[in-house]
Amino acid sequence: MIRWEPTGKGSLTFRASVRTADDLMLDLSGYWDKIDRFGDTRWGFALRFRGHLVRSYDMAKSHKNPGESGRIRGPHKQRFLSSKMDRYAYTPDPSISMNTPSAALRDFLKECNIELLEIYYEGFPA
Repeated sequence: MIRWEPTGKGSLTFRASVRTADDLMLDLSGYWDKIDRFGDTRWGFALRFRGHLVRSYDMAKSHKNPGESGRIRGPHKQRFLSSKMDRYAYTPDPSISMNTPSAALRDFLKECNIELLEIYYEGFPA
């Protein structure tokens, strides 16, 4: 179950566990923020193995990859090949939904090759 918990005015987070086919556990977390000053909502997700970030998604405006010219614009995923390596941002293809956090989470997990058997949401605002 994914249970969204309030963490402040206009902010929610969740934490959940993901079991892999070879019986390892991954930690999944997410956030949702309503930024009153701008009227924007943003959300993101992170997948960790033994405390090390392996994939993340955020709706930041842009990201500069180390050692490369140019920037990744708009929402993007990041992968980490080593805990000592900077994150590498890329735009997934197909893209991750920006319609709702629930749709984005399904797309994020699909792109991470994680199959959802069932998903329940609790505590998310209408």
